[in-house]
Amino acid sequence: MNVIGLDIGGTNTTVTVAGYKNNAVNIFKSYKFKTCEKYIDEIETSRAFIEDGIKNYNAEIIGVSIGGPLDMKKGLIINPPHLPGYWNINLKTLIEREFNIRVNIVHDALSSAFAEYKWGNGKNAKNMVFMTFGTGFGAGFILNGKPYYTDKHTELGYNKISIRSKSNYDYVCSGSGLNDMVKKYGEEKAVKKSLNYLSYILSFLSNTLGLDKAIIGGVFTYRYDEFYPYVMEKFKKLSLNNMDIKPSMFGIDIGLYSSIAACII
Repeated sequence: MNVIGLDIGGTNTTVTVAGYKNNAVNIFKSYKFKTCEKYIDEIETSRAFIEDGIKNYNAEIIGVSIGGPLDMKKGLIINPPHLPGYWNINLKTLIEREFNIRVNIVHDALSSAFAEYKWGNGKNAKNMVFMTFGTGFGAGFILNGKPYYTDKHTELGYNKISIRSKSNYDYVCSGSGLNDMVKKYGEEKAVKKSLNYLSYILSFLSNTLGLDKAIIGGVFTYRYDEFYPYVMEKFKKLSLNNMDIKPSMFGIDIGLYSSIAACII
């Protein structure tokens, strides 16, 4: 089966044509561009690539990975904070009508979790979490070997760091938030603050769900050698359980594999 992946990130978009057979992915081609401010422009920028994938590669489905909150079943994008030009649109219906092809809309953290579980550093994990740590901070879960989703919103980043604070985890554990904190506090203090919060939320999830693995993308992956020892030291003091904490296997290409996973989830 040939598929098209469309990963719409807060900063960049990647469109991919790939083959999926026997649980293996074969990337035919991909195209990366800066995410458009409006969804109409996003579709137009992707149009030629998508049409070629349908016509010349006989793609059967488009998998869209995109940040939430969203309604995956209906394909409704509600109000992702980093994509204001995409609010309150039924992206599934729009793309299906535009290209006459089946479309799956999946929360990017969940499809990334599934990608790592199928092909990456999440292999052999029964219970795991993937955290984005990119433009924003989101989490997707594999529980008992299956992607976890409901008709409710599961937005880890929306949780406030305290009752009185105006900040949430989408700020303190994201690349964009970290950059802002560096300007306020300096590099060393900002990094420690961010990693302290990350360690806390990891231990909370470990103690609550008994996870085998946590895979963290974005800034954590790029700075893994620097961040991991600090996080692991804090985590061990807070958690009742052992848990492997790994970087994303796919690095800057996680969006590409995330959107392919959205086709088959």
